[in-house]
Amino acid sequence: MADQQVRILFSEAHGERLRVDNPEARLSCTRWVEALKSKPGFGVDPGKEALTQQVLSRYAILVLGAPMGRLSQAEVDAITDLVRRGGGLLLINDAEAVRSPDQNLNGLGRVLPCQFREYLNAFPTSVDEFRPHYVTAGLTLLTVAANCRLVPSSEKVRPLAVISATGKSLALCGDTDGGRVIAVADSAPFADQHWEMASNSLFAVQCCAWLARQNSVDLYDVTVDSPIELGRAGTLALTLANPRSKPLRRVQCVLEPNTNMAVMEGVREVHIVPPTEGIRLQWILEPHALGPHHLRLTVEVPAVSDHTPLLFNHVAGFMCVAPVTLKLEIADEKGQPKTAFRTGQRFRVEGTAEWLSADIRQDLPLALRVPDEVEVLQREVFGNAVRWYLQGNHRATTTSRWLFPRQTRV
Repeated sequence: MADQQVRILFSEAHGERLRVDNPEARLSCTRWVEALKSKPGFGVDPGKEALTQQVLSRYAILVLGAPMGRLSQAEVDAITDLVRRGGGLLLINDAEAVRSPDQNLNGLGRVLPCQFREYLNAFPTSVDEFRPHYVTAGLTLLTVAANCRLVPSSEKVRPLAVISATGKSLALCGDTDGGRVIAVADSAPFADQHWEMASNSLFAVQCCAWLARQNSVDLYDVTVDSPIELGRAGTLALTLANPRSKPLRRVQCVLEPNTNMAVMEGVREVHIVPPTEGIRLQWILEPHALGPHHLRLTVEVPAVSDHTPLLFNHVAGFMCVAPVTLKLEIADEKGQPKTAFRTGQRFRVEGTAEWLSADIRQDLPLALRVPDEVEVLQREVFGNAVRWYLQGNHRATTTSRWLFPRQTRV
């Protein structure tokens, strides 16, 4: 499809909330259509006619922008046929459309990689957690308004954007029956009034480019060791795949840390990736500091015309932990070991961290987490040990008891 015009149909036959040049609604997507038309090789048509196999035979991609109405069984069959012959399907839904009693997008069955459900949490206003994929390259933030919920229905589903508060996908994709499908749970990133916000426009255009198989590479199966002990090495691995019918040559992958760590042989050049095949790449990671670490990846494919480097600002992350033994002692005011105390009674907790290797010793701050009913009165530091003096909060009942260390974490 990359060597000929890719025609996209924006269906408007089912009360779609997201429509081209739509003065009746707030969800016009005219700017999205204009951006696609400005790209070489794309043709875009809005369509108010029913979706038949004859109609869809003229198009490579179908966009359904949050339909409020019902698809007929004949339309479901025509959409299934489009995907089976290698076409692309972009399904956009949102909180208002998913509540429509007439919407039956979930009836698309085997070509739909998920089920749309009503979102039961407070709506996020933005999403900044992305999974490595051509569609998410270069993204930093998506602005959203009123999303629905995606429930994956296939093991082949790949999440694209994730809502941090719930861990659920805002967008996902799948290869189904030879075609490609993307499902997005909010219409806002595609609408005119949100077009210039954050990375919305890049996301919308790259969705269509991937559905049209215009992506230069595929990236998947990213794995990273976590946690990694300080002083030891871990690995990050990923699969770089060629979705094209011709070999890809001299693909350069640059893995860089966003934090204090070393990446062994961070620059890798893959001399050739055969057509429709993948290459497994692996890097050695050596963290130099405790805590969370993140890595970014840049992929350059100079042999592909009009290719710009793909940047994945957060391709993977892991936690670096301390190789220490932790000793915890709980005692009353007289220093006698004890684990049960009444309200108003003072006691102390002492934690000692001992490094397993003196060569990698670092300052290790110890923190004590206590229930709301317990008050921390004082904190003292003695070398690699910390002592806390605590007391039961008088707001609790006089018979309240606290058991340690199960309610305490150091």
